[in-house]
Amino acid sequence: ADAILASNTSSIPITRLAQASPDPARFMGVHFFNPVPVMGLIELIRGLATSAETLAAVEALLAQGDPAGTGLFCHGDSPTMADCCLVPQVFNAQRFAIDLAPYPRVARIHAHCAGLPAFAAAHPSRQPDAE
Repeated sequence: ADAILASNTSSIPITRLAQASPDPARFMGVHFFNPVPVMGLIELIRGLATSAETLAAVEALLAQGDPAGTGLFCHGDSPTMADCCLVPQVFNAQRFAIDLAPYPRVARIHAHCAGLPAFAAAHPSRQPDAE
């Protein structure tokens, strides 16, 4: 009853897989980027029914291997491509009034990125086609 089911597939939607599980709220995707020893990135994918508690439990489990909570950025203490992808995603979430309170790690990393001149200059709102 306390188990969380996770899939590493990227070819079948997580919501579709969750529908076949006993409790879709306790099902999510966990995708390790390759090559794992070099990239060190893990993507967590929520299905439509994945609960905030499930996401928090998986994040806590993964943080056991990284007590500092990944570092200042998505992976470590230097910006990577993951950070470059995170900033516009957070921008769009904010634009559509998505509550990011359940994602304190994302908020912390985004705030750190926003304080860097290169990220500030490249912010989506500063692009020529921004609304």
